[in-house]
Formats: sequence, structure tokens, C-alpha cells
Amino acid sequence: MQRKSFISTELAKGWLSQFSCQDQTQAESLLNSIRHISVEKVTRELKFLIGEILQNQKGVVGLYAEREIRKTRGSVHKIFKETQTKVKRAIGSGPKAIDPIFRYKQDVGSEGVIANIITQICKTKRSRVITHPGPDKIRGQKVRHLIIVTDFIGSGTRICDYLDAFWKVKSIRSWNSLKAVKFHVVAYSATQIGSETVRRHKAKPEIYIGEPCPTIWTVFSDIKERKSIIDLCNKYAPNKETINDGFFSRPKYDPLGYRGIGALMSFSYGVPNNVPEILFRASPKWQPIFKSRVIDYSITPLLERNSQLDIEKALIKLRENNIQTFIKKNDLPDHSPRLIVFLAAANRYKFWNEISEQTGLTVSEIQELHQEAISSKFINEKYILTDFGKQQLDFMRTKHGALAKQLDNNVPIYYVPKQLRALNGV
Repeated sequence: MQRKSFISTELAKGWLSQFSCQDQTQAESLLNSIRHISVEKVTRELKFLIGEILQNQKGVVGLYAEREIRKTRGSVHKIFKETQTKVKRAIGSGPKAIDPIFRYKQDVGSEGVIANIITQICKTKRSRVITHPGPDKIRGQKVRHLIIVTDFIGSGTRICDYLDAFWKVKSIRSWNSLKAVKFHVVAYSATQIGSETVRRHKAKPEIYIGEPCPTIWTVFSDIKERKSIIDLCNKYAPNKETINDGFFSRPKYDPLGYRGIGALMSFSYGVPNNVPEILFRASPKWQPIFKSRVIDYSITPLLERNSQLDIEKALIKLRENNIQTFIKKNDLPDHSPRLIVFLAAANRYKFWNEISEQTGLTVSEIQELHQEAISSKFINEKYILTDFGKQQLDFMRTKHGALAKQLDNNVPIYYVPKQLRALNGV
């Protein structure tokens, strides 16, 4: 019996029926390209990344759940209180993990998920981790690393606002210049433009990402196909309202999502506002599939299954069709295809973010597979395939026999690497 797919659900069919016959193929491609992430995967990856910081850095760390910051006339409020003396000094407690800025807007979104993850980490690392410390605790417990945690960086605006709230506090700027505190930003996923925006902030944070966020520009590499998807988003944009800034008119809501990011990622607890508008914004003539950026619980399992590592698609994307055929013809241990995908990607790309973007593997999964490949002598510490590893790939490309014995050994993974490979462009 064939398992039901997300695209075959009544919800998906209803959404697709709003497009003309000639546009439905592109709409289906857009829908199939969305990468859906479960809360369990977000939790596992963020814990891994924060664990990396704890391994590589000394001293006590403070964890902060990124959230929307209050503003006055467009300027963010300071995150800590200050004395009213001539030489201002930060005082008091830290910010609330969850604090909706408007009384009528009580939904907490991803902040609740992130706050829960932080609480879990603090319970297991009491001696080294403090949740949302204020100036008094930062001084008293010698907090040396301020880590802002989020699930997603789209345009980078919200993270930069949160960093601005810190940077407005004179004591923070002083501690940072004296290298007494250092900023880190940990996110499950981020777009390239969002990462670059955050990296340019005055606080100069180090950024840790679980996997790059797919966007219209990275998924649809063919120029004609990409243009057809963008045209589709513009043509069916639910809100055609425009605003005039004195020079020219522009759409009030960008059809590709906030700041025109065109993100293609959703989470089990919600959808970012950086995804195309046709996916989440309603109008009298348009019913989105993720209304109000909420995922219908009935389709969550199908979305997650749709986003699992697709061995066949990954190998075809890597132009390794012969290896994909080899896997189909051989009865391999369950873990072997994932390792083969990793080796094929590592043979072409030398940075984890490139491997992740091409395969859909997260950084923790890449690190685990890297260690397994090292143990099997397929690859070295620098992500360079050994002669033996290259022979294995060549064998799979040209032969149809049984795979070498080393891939049949399910090597236990006990070692967690102390350092992540440097990022390339993300």
C-alpha cells in the first residue's frame, strides 16, 4: 500500500485548485520544495550547537531566547536598566524569555519553544549555564558568553534588534571592548542574507547554524524555473495593496515574504513570515495552505515525512545517478545510504554548509557521519576523501556487486568533535 503524500491531501489539493491549469505545475513544485522541520529536530540541533560552544569556550554562559523587542519611534528599548548617574551602570535582572509586546498579541510563537530548550539545558548544566541573566548576575557569576538562541534567521532584522537592545547598554559595550563578554548567535537555520546581516552587527557575534535555509534562489537553480516561480508568487499575491514612499509605489507586502527573502522552510509550530505570501496570507479571494502561519496538525506527519532525507534526490542533485542505481540494486544496511550521500557530497564540497545545502543533512548529522567515515578510513579530519574512500565511490559508480565490507559495519559514534569546520559564506 502506497503511503499518502502531503501533496495528495485535500488541503494541498484545495490550495492548488486556486491556480490556473497552466500554473499548477509550478505551484506544486513550490509546495514540494518546502523543508518542514519538527520541534524535536530543532531541539536536538540547538542543544548540539550550544554544546559545541560549551566545549570550546571557558567560563559561564548566559542563554537568551530571541524575541521581538519593544520600540519607541522605531528605536529599540535597552535590554537592561541603567543607573541615572553621570556614569551609567547596568543594573537589575534580565529580560523575560516570553514577553509579547502587545496586549492584543498574546501568541508566543517560537519563543516558547526556544525558552523550553533553554530551560532543559540549564537543568543539565547548572554550573555553567544561566537563563536570561541580568547585569547583576553577569557580574556576580562572571558570565563570559552571551548566547542568543533562535530557530530561524530570515532577514536578520529581529536578531539585530535584539543585539541592538544589548548594544545600547553602556556597560555591555564596555565589557565587550574589554573582551570580558562575547556574543554568540545560535540558530537552527538561516538564510545567507540573514547570516551576513547579523555578522555585520557592531557586536560582532559568532554565528552557529544547524542547516542553511533553502530559498527560491537556492532551490530553483535553473534561471527560467526560478523566474516562473517568482512570477507565480507575484501573480497570485493575496494582497495587491501598495504604499508610496514619496518616490515610487511598492507592494505593502512583498510577494516573496518579508524583505523578499523567499524562504522555503516551515516548522511544526509555525511558518516564518519570510516565506512567499501565497502560502500564508489570506484574502477574500485567496485561501493559503498555512493560514495565519499555522500548520494544520493533520498534515504535520506528512510534511515531516516529505522532508526526510531523500537519498535518490540528494544523489541526483550531486550528479551521482550511477551511485543511486547501485543503492537500489543492493541490499544495504539502513545507515549506509546516508553515509554514501555524505561521502558523495564531501567529494565535491569541503564546507559543512555546502554539504548541508546539497543534501539536507544538518550539522550534527554531518559531524556524526564524518566521524563514522573517519573510523572506516573513508575520509580524514579535514573532510578530504582518502584514496580508499574515492575507490569506494568509483566502485559504486562502475560496478553492480556487493559493497565493500567496511560499509557493512555500523560504527558506533561516541566522539563528538570539539570544533566545527569553518563556514563558507553562511
